[in-house]
Amino acid sequence: MEDSFQDVQNSNTLINSEVKKFNFNKLIIWTVLVGVFFILLSLIGAYFYWHRQSADRLINLAPIDSVLYLNANHAIWPWQTEKISDLPFNHFFQVMEKDELFSQLSFNDDLLANSQQVALVLILNDNESLDTVFLFEFKDAHLLQSYSTNLDNYLMINKNTVAVSASSVALDKINQVVNGKTFSLASQTDSKIMRQGLLTLYLDADNLKSYLNSNQNLANKLFVQLINQDIYLSFYQSKPFFKSNNQWRFKVFPEISSAITANNNLTQYLPTSFSVYLSNINLADIFKSWGSANEDFSEFFKTTANSLKVIYDFDLSSSVELLINQEVDLIIFDKNDNAFGFDYVMVVPHTSDQQVSSFEQLVQIILAQKLPRGVDYVLPDGTTVTELLAKPELWQWQQQDNINYLKEPFLNFEISYFIEDSKMIISSSQELLKSFITTTDVLLDDVVTQCESKGSYLIFNNDNLFSEFYAFLPQGTVLVSEDVKGRVNGCVLKL
Repeated sequence: MEDSFQDVQNSNTLINSEVKKFNFNKLIIWTVLVGVFFILLSLIGAYFYWHRQSADRLINLAPIDSVLYLNANHAIWPWQTEKISDLPFNHFFQVMEKDELFSQLSFNDDLLANSQQVALVLILNDNESLDTVFLFEFKDAHLLQSYSTNLDNYLMINKNTVAVSASSVALDKINQVVNGKTFSLASQTDSKIMRQGLLTLYLDADNLKSYLNSNQNLANKLFVQLINQDIYLSFYQSKPFFKSNNQWRFKVFPEISSAITANNNLTQYLPTSFSVYLSNINLADIFKSWGSANEDFSEFFKTTANSLKVIYDFDLSSSVELLINQEVDLIIFDKNDNAFGFDYVMVVPHTSDQQVSSFEQLVQIILAQKLPRGVDYVLPDGTTVTELLAKPELWQWQQQDNINYLKEPFLNFEISYFIEDSKMIISSSQELLKSFITTTDVLLDDVVTQCESKGSYLIFNNDNLFSEFYAFLPQGTVLVSEDVKGRVNGCVLKL
């Protein structure tokens, strides 16, 4: 009996132990489920917070006929340190600081630093020019109220948002969007792309073409041919692996139809004095686009080609094709008072002696046409006449230190070339060419590695840019790359 009682007691103890174990496991499961539920709830809340805060609210104010829209969004999360005023556009900020529109305020310290979102809009006006509008969404409505008294020409959208422009017509267009009298640009943009990065740019292809077509100069015609779709650019900060400093990067959407067939950069070193570097460009394609955009240029080329064939037995078409119908590297330097207006170096794959001979002859013919020499003749009646003759043989190529050159001081013209391995290096200056072929200032591979890019490159060296366009570029050296798949991206770096 005692044994049976003991067995029952042991059995009850075992059951109680299993029950306690089951309850404990159930508690753990419920704890985990509750934890997962709160994590999911937090993630959902964080997503909706991000979705609301990262949304571009200012694009709803831009008219649908805007040519360009640029939005900068302040950092969303507390641990993020990026601010709109930290964007590396110091040149542009300095220009704005001097603008009469913000003469009583600091564009950087007062407006950018205190805004959650800022936008710049270019709007086509009735005079076929562009009006600029700035949109500011302030973090503090009271601060905006106090600042607005220092603005000359503005439109208060709501308690946190203001539009500022020198054009009252442009502000009226913004007001029409606010009041629902016209559509906004938001109706035709991709909102997913517009929320990527600290800064986002949108370029409307149709509106840009309308603007460019209003002025039928050659450059505008070329741009119209090149732009066949809307363009987005996202600008953001990235921290490369094993590097201490953040790096500004950008990428372009969508992918483009790439004309690049290979990544054969011909240049190994760049001098620090360069302004712009372009790799793998086909000059023949550029001239063809030029000809199709400008019928006068196309007709002029045909007439000139026929004339040179008759006079000099020189085949211009095949010679130009031989020289430039291949991918070359072009390096542009600072302004110069020479015949070109700037200095340059062009690196061309050297294919044959015929290529060099055709190049030399072409330069001689151009100079002969530009500066025909007078030859006096005495007519039978004793009078003297002067005949202008274009004789290419009067200009002879010279050589020094293996550099071949030809100069014409009267035209402030100079051109030189150097053959190195499989390359022909052409320059507007003998001294520049001599310096270029010996320089080891900047190793191109090191620059490209900083940006982790492959393909064809366009590099702007902001320290030496001579165009007013530089004011709209980020501070530093800007590298843009395009790979064989048509993906375009880049970064801002230091040489």
